Parts: sequence; C-alpha cells; structure tokens
Amino acid sequence: MQLKEFDSLEILTFKNSKSEFQKHFHDSYVLSFIEKGTFIENNLYGVTGNILISHPYEVHENKIFDDNPYTVTSLYINPDIIKYFSKQDNISFPEKVIDNQALFNQFKHYFSELYAGNLESNDLLIKGLNQLILTNGEKGAFQSEQHHYSFMPEILQYINQKCNEKIRLDDLAQIAKQSKYSFIRQFKKSIGITPFEYVNLQRTIQAKRHLREGRSLIETALSTGYYDQSHFSHYFKHYVGLSPHDYATRNILQDI
Repeated sequence: MQLKEFDSLEILTFKNSKSEFQKHFHDSYVLSFIEKGTFIENNLYGVTGNILISHPYEVHENKIFDDNPYTVTSLYINPDIIKYFSKQDNISFPEKVIDNQALFNQFKHYFSELYAGNLESNDLLIKGLNQLILTNGEKGAFQSEQHHYSFMPEILQYINQKCNEKIRLDDLAQIAKQSKYSFIRQFKKSIGITPFEYVNLQRTIQAKRHLREGRSLIETALSTGYYDQSHFSHYFKHYVGLSPHDYATRNILQDI
C-alpha cells in the first residue's frame, strides 16, 4: 500500500515468511515491525515486539532464524519525511533494534486503523514518527565503515543515469581509471556490494516506481534494462521479496 498524503510512503507485510534477502539497500528509511518470530539483519537480531531500522543506502542482508517463519510489517519512508518531522537535514538512528513496546503498539494501532479505513489514521502515524525521532533519533547522517574513493561519485552517477541500458564492466573500470579487477574490489569496499548488484538494485528501485504508477510488467521490465520478463521477475523478487505481480497488487494507490 502507498499513502499519497506522505509522499508515497509504502507499507508491506510479509506474513509467515521464510524469505531471505542478500545484500541490498533501499533509497528510504525502513522501519520493520516484527510481529512474530526473529528477523536477522546483518549481525543484529530483532524479535517479536522489536522495531528494526535501516537507513537510506545502508547495505544490509536479512536472514531467518533456525528456519522459523516470521511476520514483519515494514514502512518505507522517504528521507524528506523524516527531515520534515525532525527539522534536521540529516538524522540517524544509532540504536538500530528498538525494544519499546509502547512505541511498537502505537504503530500497530496505526496499521489497524489504516486497514480499517479510518480517516484519522494519519494522525497516529505522525504521532508515532515524532515519538520515534524524539526518543531514538540523533542529529547527523548514518556513518558506515565503508571506504571512499575519488572516482565513486562519477561512477554512481553514470550507473544511475544509464541503469536501464546495458552497462559494461570494462566501461566502468575505464571511467574509474582502474583495472577491471581492482575496480570491482574498490567498488565493493566503497558500497558494500558488487557493481553488478548495484546496477540490479537501481533497476529494482526504478521498477518499483513504474509498477506503482500502473505500468505493465513487460513495460516495466523493458524500461528498466531487462530484456525478458523472467530475468526481471527473478531479480525483483531477489531484492524485494515479492514477485513484480504481487508487489503491484499490494501497492494499489489508495485514498485514506
């Protein structure tokens, strides 16, 4: 589900899921509310009643614990929304696993009212976000342990602009003025994933936007650089946890 009033804030629920996610990132903050089971992100364990937070472009992977299913509802929040409520240009959440039952229940109440069609549910969301920022937010951008290389801004801009086209590794290495294998190593040290994975993640981010706009699956696949629907579906599910069809079905734009 998307919410028009909050700049296309997105809500997805994974119920009794065993999906695992290899290294990836989002262009948004992600608040994951663990309703059942254990949800592992990198080396952090979130259990029932916890809130797990990921920052924009923070590379992470998610695993299940002891082959047991989990139920998680995730909010994908545009950074501008957090900036608006925090009145700060950058805000981070150093405590990435939050054990606050009152805050968890507050958001759960919001979800219930939202799906019941309560027109006042947005007030609950505003209250929850303000409380989250007040109690757990910290001024300043999220700090990763990744390396930074002078060629990376140009490389990322090139990929972001051309990710719907065929991108050759040799061309990227040439732009970076590195050998191909040195470039791959340095890119992964800087971003946390390989150039190939980064390209597919950018394509997935674009594909999500296209599907939310109502474009067909085949149109979305072709417009994001995939030459057949099978490869598109494979990589989309790999990063999102849902097939493109299921994602489009769950993300019908609603007036609430």
